[in-house]
Amino acid sequence: MVFYMKEIKVKAANWMDFVSFLVQNKLLLHGIISTILKFELKIYMINIPKTVFKIWLKKHLLFLFLFLFLITSFGKLSAQGCECVGCQGPIPVSSTTNYTINISGATNNNLGNANQGVCGIFLDVTFEHIWSLEIILTAPSGQMITLMGPYDNYSGSSAFSNWDISFFPCADNVNPDPIPSGGSFAAQWYNIQSWGIFQTYTGSYHPYLGCLEDFNFGAVNGNWTVTVVNGSNIYDSGSFNGFSILFCDDNGLNCQNCDADAGDLSYIPNINLCEGDGYGGSIAPNYGLVGGPNNQYDYTYIISNNSIIQNYEMSPDFSTYSTGTYEVCGLSYLATDVGNIPPANGSMSVADLENMLNTSPPFCGDISDDCFTVTIHGQLPTVFVSDFFCQGDTYDFAGNTYNSGGTYTIVLPSTIACDTTIQLTLIEMSVFSQNITSTICQGDTFFVGNIPHAISGNFSDTLSTIVGCDSIVNLNLTVVDAQANIAPSQNIDCSHLAVNLDGSASSVGANITYLWT
Repeated sequence: MVFYMKEIKVKAANWMDFVSFLVQNKLLLHGIISTILKFELKIYMINIPKTVFKIWLKKHLLFLFLFLFLITSFGKLSAQGCECVGCQGPIPVSSTTNYTINISGATNNNLGNANQGVCGIFLDVTFEHIWSLEIILTAPSGQMITLMGPYDNYSGSSAFSNWDISFFPCADNVNPDPIPSGGSFAAQWYNIQSWGIFQTYTGSYHPYLGCLEDFNFGAVNGNWTVTVVNGSNIYDSGSFNGFSILFCDDNGLNCQNCDADAGDLSYIPNINLCEGDGYGGSIAPNYGLVGGPNNQYDYTYIISNNSIIQNYEMSPDFSTYSTGTYEVCGLSYLATDVGNIPPANGSMSVADLENMLNTSPPFCGDISDDCFTVTIHGQLPTVFVSDFFCQGDTYDFAGNTYNSGGTYTIVLPSTIACDTTIQLTLIEMSVFSQNITSTICQGDTFFVGNIPHAISGNFSDTLSTIVGCDSIVNLNLTVVDAQANIAPSQNIDCSHLAVNLDGSASSVGANITYLWT
């Protein structure tokens, strides 16, 4: 018995609701492609009788829970079938575009064999007027079926809607998308239906013209081509996002699905660094609950300047980069394809690389949708500051307190990038002190600076020097009341040409002297 795989999408609030959905729909889990909050699972399923499924579920319930836990913990599984790598592109007006995948290595290379055939086609397309499109699949033998059609100038819009849908053999049951107003779309694809705007369609269908069973002769190996025809000369907003083919007997098939996923870098803020400094924060991509690609894939970062790729680095810290602004994007790639990644030759841009991956990819890879910038700032010159302070005082600078002279290096952290380095030279000014002993006469005044003294005593005066430090003058002042007394004497006359003057009655003291004049 051949079981045909189907791709459906399941939304469940929790694991028990998910299992309940499986029971109600007689579905057996085959493989999970991706996990989306809240437990939104896009899975491949097969139809089996309800009673058989209940027996299987009872026996394997624990395994099922464990399996679901493991896949959401360790990453997503590869999609089934052979994916046409790089088969994406715009849908211009009045255009016919071919996308080809080369199949090789099939052990059972005869489509006419009872165990061989096409068991599923998976398409992803976004378009503003789905009624204008026809999509045709052609086998290596030239056989063809029309998956989507017919063309019609329908007076409606499917803007911002996406069809991530599957096609299965006509003998198989399918699960077309529900119509919001009630019911479902036709099981056999038909363009002329009420498709809406801002919708995501994930159902399964039978082809518009023909059946997958019609591929019943010729070789499996060879070129399989999907032709996208836009019959409108008006509508062109949208894109063809890819396709894959599931063969009933895939033994030996040499087709590699490209499951590279660069993840989400939108949470990383733009980074400012000083030249020579390294960045220690996390720039790892975010994959949410889905998890990243399996261990067949590696991850690196594309470093570009003015859009030109400068380097690829797995763990950049940016310490070796010169001043400038760099854009950093993530690149997930199949590890065995590393030698096929175009080198950073100074002329290729990120847009060039992305265009390669979207047309004729030289390797299996995916560039992140979001990038971030790293700005490297030049080192600031050292600032030199000289100052002085008085002995016994302290000197405050940039939050630091100094109590002795010397040369100090202060680093002022920057909130943006480069720190400011200051070299501070401090001179400690000594306090000036002087002792003065003096004697003045009564009525005289002795000045210490601008401070007058006119009486005897000891005085300590503080003066400010030209540099602002104190100068202390200790004054020992003696004020004397000196009296010059001359005893009466004979007058000088012709008879007495000279007389003796007696001043011994004058005031005496250690610092009193007299001058006869």
